[in-house]
Amino acid sequence: GPSGEQVLSAVAAEAKTPGDWISVWIGQSIARDPRNWRSALDAVSPDRPVLLRGFWGHTSIVNSAALKRLGVVDSTPDPLGGWWGRDASGRLDGHAHQGAEDLEGRAVPPDPARLSGEFRDAGQRYAHWGVTSIHLMNSGRSLETAIDALDKARTPQKWTVYSWARHVPRIADAWAAMDTAPKKLPPRVRVDGPKFILDGTPIEQNAFQRKPYAGRPDWRGRSNYKDT
Repeated sequence: GPSGEQVLSAVAAEAKTPGDWISVWIGQSIARDPRNWRSALDAVSPDRPVLLRGFWGHTSIVNSAALKRLGVVDSTPDPLGGWWGRDASGRLDGHAHQGAEDLEGRAVPPDPARLSGEFRDAGQRYAHWGVTSIHLMNSGRSLETAIDALDKARTPQKWTVYSWARHVPRIADAWAAMDTAPKKLPPRVRVDGPKFILDGTPIEQNAFQRKPYAGRPDWRGRSNYKDT
């Protein structure tokens, strides 16, 4: 992926134009870069919200304007299954880890009508490739929203939808979502359990392992959940 300097240069150039969110795909070099990314992004884009997103889905970094838009402040508690990155003083450093990474859903609540168009487009592409069954890891939206969108989309594939165990105060609440899921489902759609993410990946070095990561003697990753 791009280097830190390349990312900051690209964000700075985009921030000079009118607009809203600036979104950038990044690789592992940014995910492992120890600089305070909130401060670095604030310096090049003080007004427009910025989201850096790891292409593998396990790194999210934002600036102060984005945190404000998302309603996240220094006193915001860590969510179940994730945490907010902080500097030595306890101030948010711009990183959202694991269960805290559902940022798009916070910024723009999912809309079934818009989502149905995305599902329909995806179904057409997958049909062209001969794909007949799709497993939907339903991140950032409720089961009701996904099922409503699939009902509107009516794609030819079979869909298995998983409830994402995020934005719930207790583990039991993730299982309870299965009990409250709609009982009448669209054709070729089924619901098949909640999804928990127990740790990160070796790419951003949050996978929880027995030995420290090379070059980081005090870090061996982190479990997203407590043992009890």
